[in-house]
Amino acid sequence: MLKKGIVIGLFLALLPLIALAKTYLAPDGTKPYTIGSCTLVNTRSEADSTHVYTLNPTYVDTVNSYYRNYLERYAKCNELQFHVDHSTPLPRLQTWLASVYKGWYTNMGTSPYNNNTVSTPRHEWYFIQNGIAHRIPDVLTAWSWGLMIDDRKSAYNTQYFYTLINYGAPLNFNNGPYADIIRSMWKDGSTDTSQLPTKLATQINTYLNTPGRTYTEPSIFKRCYFDITSGTSLTMVNLLDFKWMQNNPGCN
Repeated sequence: MLKKGIVIGLFLALLPLIALAKTYLAPDGTKPYTIGSCTLVNTRSEADSTHVYTLNPTYVDTVNSYYRNYLERYAKCNELQFHVDHSTPLPRLQTWLASVYKGWYTNMGTSPYNNNTVSTPRHEWYFIQNGIAHRIPDVLTAWSWGLMIDDRKSAYNTQYFYTLINYGAPLNFNNGPYADIIRSMWKDGSTDTSQLPTKLATQINTYLNTPGRTYTEPSIFKRCYFDITSGTSLTMVNLLDFKWMQNNPGCN
């Protein structure tokens, strides 16, 4: 009887630990181990649409890093669980993800890139429209088309990008739906961004330096050169041509 009581007492004492063991803790030890929207657990019965069962969190983390590198997104919970259940060798996973990525470039019109922009390590920025890549030459053209540098995707496997996609003519400033508004800002000194998409207007306002605003960056439409070297501005310097600023009022 005493032995039975000891066993029961030990079981009750371990219950909190058993419950806690169902969910892994993140490396910092302060919260559940999550990858995207998926929580890692070590009990098979806990696996569901938001929980991934695994005995090797490091493997799951690596699988997810491959998805992010190749497909630019977190792996879904069911994808992670599939690779755990099948012990997918990491080299095989890389090969498969590369084939998916390659398929995007051969069928750009149905890829996540379509109707989005993509930048490359060669310091080029493209808009993909109907499966065709159009170079974005400068920030004025980007804004006239309603495109923002912070929304771009990155081309990790540029050997596919440069050899498989179809190229069209560079975007033309005058063909952009907001060309008249941007031209008025550039040539006439307008600061009216009310007819632009809110997110685009917010970005452009950071470069206007109009009275009453707290931004410290110089007006992009008044200076003769672009000398910002940090954050979004630095990215624009790397990807875009700013020679047009030499035609700003008073610069020629």
